[in-house]
Amino acid sequence: ISFIRQKQEDSLNASRAEKENIALAYETKISDYQKNIKQLQERLDSLSADLTSAEEDTSLVRGENILRENELNNKLLGLKDEIIRLKTSLEAERANYSAQLQLKDRDVSDISKKYASAEKDFNERLSESRVRMAELQKQYEKELDERSRRILELEESENVIRAESVLRENSLRDEWAARLEKKERRLQELEAKAAELEAELENTRKSASENIRQKDDEIFNLQKQIEKDKADFRIALDSRTRELEAAGDQSSHQITFLKARLEEEKKNFEKRMEDEAERFRRISDEKERLGQTLLLKERELEELTRELNSQRGNLTAKIEDLKVAAERSRVMMAGREEEYKKETAAREEEIRSLAEKINEINSDWSRRLKFAEEEIFAKQKEKFNEIEDVKTANRREESALVEKFNARINELTEFKSLFESQSRELSKSLEDKENDIEALKKVLSEKESVIQAASRMKETELAEIRHKFEDEIFAARRQFESERERFLQELSKKEDEKNKLSARAEKQISVIDAALKARETELGFADTRMREREAALSSEIKSREIEISGLKLEISKLQEKLRLQLESFSRENERSSQSYSEQLRSKDSAFAEERSGLLKEMEALEKKLQELRIHTEASVRELNELVSAKDRKISQLNSSYENDKALLSRKSEEEIRELNARLSAVLSEKNSLEIKISNREDALSGFREMAAEKERQLKEFFETERKDFIGKLAGKEEEISALQARVSEIERRRKNELEAKTLEFLRERDRLREEISKYYNKFTETSEQLQKIDAVAKKANNDKELIAIEWQKRLLVREGELRAASEKIAALERQIAAESVNAEKLQVKERALNERENRIAAAEHFAKDELLRAKESFAAERENLNNALANLRNSLSEKEELISRFKNEKNLMADELISMK
Repeated sequence: ISFIRQKQEDSLNASRAEKENIALAYETKISDYQKNIKQLQERLDSLSADLTSAEEDTSLVRGENILRENELNNKLLGLKDEIIRLKTSLEAERANYSAQLQLKDRDVSDISKKYASAEKDFNERLSESRVRMAELQKQYEKELDERSRRILELEESENVIRAESVLRENSLRDEWAARLEKKERRLQELEAKAAELEAELENTRKSASENIRQKDDEIFNLQKQIEKDKADFRIALDSRTRELEAAGDQSSHQITFLKARLEEEKKNFEKRMEDEAERFRRISDEKERLGQTLLLKERELEELTRELNSQRGNLTAKIEDLKVAAERSRVMMAGREEEYKKETAAREEEIRSLAEKINEINSDWSRRLKFAEEEIFAKQKEKFNEIEDVKTANRREESALVEKFNARINELTEFKSLFESQSRELSKSLEDKENDIEALKKVLSEKESVIQAASRMKETELAEIRHKFEDEIFAARRQFESERERFLQELSKKEDEKNKLSARAEKQISVIDAALKARETELGFADTRMREREAALSSEIKSREIEISGLKLEISKLQEKLRLQLESFSRENERSSQSYSEQLRSKDSAFAEERSGLLKEMEALEKKLQELRIHTEASVRELNELVSAKDRKISQLNSSYENDKALLSRKSEEEIRELNARLSAVLSEKNSLEIKISNREDALSGFREMAAEKERQLKEFFETERKDFIGKLAGKEEEISALQARVSEIERRRKNELEAKTLEFLRERDRLREEISKYYNKFTETSEQLQKIDAVAKKANNDKELIAIEWQKRLLVREGELRAASEKIAALERQIAAESVNAEKLQVKERALNERENRIAAAEHFAKDELLRAKESFAAERENLNNALANLRNSLSEKEELISRFKNEKNLMADELISMK
């Protein structure tokens, strides 16, 4: 449309330039006519001066006047007959002209009826366009409401996501704080136990040293056994301290691991927050883009309303101007009906060809639309198939994960049964572990339900997106069809208006031409009357036989003036023909320059098209490379996910093995301690037999040792329960890590899908742009062909104008030849007058009395002639005003024609 507007503006500028050139040519012609009129006036003044001078010399020509009187009377009779013939022809032409005027009045009434019907149609179209504008306004308001609703929904979802992220962050912080507090409490408890054990050891050592000092003699026999027991006890103590140190190191490792995990969680949370911020930015950008589109739509509506108002005002002004022009042109109408019929037939053929072209363009557009719709539906099917494939892959992955979790749960249950068979004492801890496992199962079932709900949500979101996409496609198609229908209707309306205006303009041009012809005939009649008047004056002068010598001088002067006029006329003709040919050459050169400029523009457009195609191909290649890179990244993520999963399973199995080994070591240590206790009891029985007196003290000592060992056993049992809790915690941590990895994998997969969908949308947009560019190129080629056809038509018109100009030049040359023949005839008459001069001189004295009477009659006739000349000048000025008015009307009609075209 912009290209068509540009072309129309160029054609308007060209037509304005042509109009200005034509106006300048008409002004030059008018100035030339005014100069000719001034020259004729000067000639009349010189003639009157010559007549006054001839009055003084007429006394010489009285003799010949008597001889010429009979000839002049015969000429007068012939002139009277000619006047009668001219009067009859004038009456016949008047009757013909009145009949033509009646016909033109009838045509004007038909035109007024057509104007009324056109006004009615225009009002109906205006009402239809207003209704259509109201419908478009309603549709635009609905779209605005829908977009605002969508923006509100997006904002609500954004707030919900923010709240969820804040809640998740708080819950994670609370969980990790609770875990750290538990670990610190455990460390404090272990440190307190170690301090108590050290204090007890010191107390036992002190008491043992005192007892040894006091009862050195009594326990001399048992020294070796006590030293052995002390060595064993020290070994056990060293192992215990080493275990405590290992437990402390392990707890420190756990703390560092938890801190690293916390940092990872913080990083993940920051990444999520950045993603949310990016999403919020995208939503804000989309809001701004929607606002900009709304502003553009409002501006377009305002421009359309302004254009409607301006078109309405222009049409009303044009209708009024056309009415005025029709009323003015009723008086001056004369037709060229055959030429008009030929031109209307040619125009009808052009209209038929244009209608055929429009039908071809419509069929081409319908084919392209069908093809585009098929492509869109095929792409939609491919997208839906891809979505279904991704869904099936997700379901498979989820089923595989569920199977792995179930297998792991089965392994844990088997481990539980084995552990129950191995140790009955740990049944309570195993029951706790079973409860934990059931809780984990519940958590897993809840997470599975959450995953299923999320998958359902994703499916519903995909369905909503698909329906939204389909609705947008159908809305765009309906809008495009309505726009196309509106454009075709406006085009047909403009063509009808163009045809009507062209018909009116042609009629008005024919009327103006007829008026000009009538004006030329009137000027011819005035010229004949002037000639008749001059003939009458010359006959009267000759009848008086006074002005023969004056006529001789006048003829010589007229001869010289005629020769000068012929020379000036020939020079003016040459100048006009040269200027006209130069104008034609300049117009042809301008047309050639415009044509070359259009060709250059077409070449530049083709280059831009090629560059756009290259750019789009490069972007398509980049998109394909990005998609392949994203696929590789997805495969790498899958492989890394599998590797991480395998590593975690291996680590957990190794930790479980280590814990089992430590459990077996603790159990063996327990058995050894029980054996030692039994040995101590045997030693007590021996000591009873050996030393009855020291029985109480030894009983107390061994009872304290037994209590210590029982406390150690309880500590070992607590360590076993702690190790079991640690095993459960490691398993829970491993499951949490697996869940976190799966969630990260799902998030990464969703992000990659979104990126792929973005790149696919970009690809579809580039393909649509390519289709649009191809359509623009085809349209430009069609416009180029139309421009070439139009230039050929203009060249034909210019050739016709050149032929007409050459014919005018030939007619002027013929006129010059006729004037030269008249000049030769005047020379012959001059010779005859020279011969008669001698005879006239003899009769001079007879003409003096008659000269006085002739002077009086000549003065009266001169006054009458001056009055007639003044009347003719007034009528000529009026006619010139009429001609200028008609020229202005013609220019206005030409401007209206150009604007409507």
